[in-house]
Amino acid sequence: MAFFRILIGILIFVESIMRLPHLELLYSDIGVLSRKSIIESSSPWIVSLNLSSGTTLFQFILFLFSLYFAISLIIGYKTFLSTLASWILILSWHNRNPFLFHSGDQLLQLLLFWSLFIPLGKFFSIDSIRQGKSSVESYSYFSVGSIAIICQIFFVYFFTSLHKIGPEWVERGSAVYYALNLDTFVNPLGKWLLNFPLLLHFSSYLVFAIELFIPFLIFIPFFNDRIRLFVIFTFISFHFMLGIGLSIGLFSIICSTAWLLLLPKSTWEYLGNLRNKHLNGVTSIHLNKIKNYINKFIFQTFNFLPLLRKVAASMLCGVLLAFVLMINLNDINSSKFSISPSIGWIKSFLGLKQEWKMFSPYLIKEDFWAIMIGETHNGEFMDLEQEGIIPLKVQKNRYLLTKPKNLCKVCKEQYLGSYSNYICIMGDRPLINLAEHSCLEWNSNKNPKIKSVQIFCLKEKTLPNNKTAPIEKKLLLTHKCK
Repeated sequence: MAFFRILIGILIFVESIMRLPHLELLYSDIGVLSRKSIIESSSPWIVSLNLSSGTTLFQFILFLFSLYFAISLIIGYKTFLSTLASWILILSWHNRNPFLFHSGDQLLQLLLFWSLFIPLGKFFSIDSIRQGKSSVESYSYFSVGSIAIICQIFFVYFFTSLHKIGPEWVERGSAVYYALNLDTFVNPLGKWLLNFPLLLHFSSYLVFAIELFIPFLIFIPFFNDRIRLFVIFTFISFHFMLGIGLSIGLFSIICSTAWLLLLPKSTWEYLGNLRNKHLNGVTSIHLNKIKNYINKFIFQTFNFLPLLRKVAASMLCGVLLAFVLMINLNDINSSKFSISPSIGWIKSFLGLKQEWKMFSPYLIKEDFWAIMIGETHNGEFMDLEQEGIIPLKVQKNRYLLTKPKNLCKVCKEQYLGSYSNYICIMGDRPLINLAEHSCLEWNSNKNPKIKSVQIFCLKEKTLPNNKTAPIEKKLLLTHKCK
């Protein structure tokens, strides 16, 4: 649990740093999505601390809190409070701009939620040192909370595989081919793999089989340690290949972190014995010094009152686990497994959304990307998204219909690789906000000044046998700069 806690803390820290350059554009009222737009279009049960103020300064303060609690989680200081605060802050960031929300974000906030029911600070933490625990009493832990978080990991893959029951995955075996043709996500290695059609055909069936069958192995009671290591190795290898083939942000790292939580007792006993062999006698001396330092210099914060007694917390965890199972079943067949509106609000309020439809049930067979064109007072046209200034003049139409050489890199600059796709499906108000922000940003910092902005959505359909259809363009908005 300690290793998992440290990795989760690092992930929150890294995600917060990645968010920093975009606080004004993506989270403030002068950015692409005002608080009014969110409140009008969202469920009243979706809450976010970020909606308390629309200023960039307030978002920056929440960013600092995110960093603070991420560091506290890493070192295991006031671990429960740090986990609770991190979960609330992560949920707030995700609810503030749903256009940025993806499966990795979804899994991260769920892992934090279920971590509230397991003692993440029990081992290798400041909390354990302050309690005088200089050695590990047991490398295993069992509770309703541990069952819940294991089941959550299982749900991700099992229900993903059920969504994949379709022609591309189980009949034609063309799913991986279409996935690697999404230039907004594919990396150079993924592009190279398109030269091996038989491998891609086999990989489609293999991915489906891994996600459908392998997760069940973690529940086998005999030879559990060896089987668990096999399952963990299989999925971490799977996500490693996924991560080097497709640019999908932190998704693969978050999933791999989840699997590391399931490392068996024998692994930690071996590592513990190895540590004791080389650090025998030294560790306890240093731990006592650290304990004295902490008790002397670390400020004492308020004692966080327990939310529930242990039995009540276990009962609550069990009820929520059953509810999450129902959410997953409802996502598979809403008519057969319906959820009453009287309890449906819990999903939104606690961030228990369960939509595991990665590349399923129907694969996207079209590349989407957005281009923002600014017109200067001299009649020239400028691409506002690309690095550098590209004069377009009368060649604007030909330029629009020319696909960028590295579309994945272009879209990464629009916040973690996915935002460009969402520009094509945004409503009018977010597009107007984006255009106004682009005018202000460009005219404040760059020359020549622009008098208007046009936002285009470009689409290229993927065909079989490495062929593509002609690029189609659609003008989404023309906006005059103030």
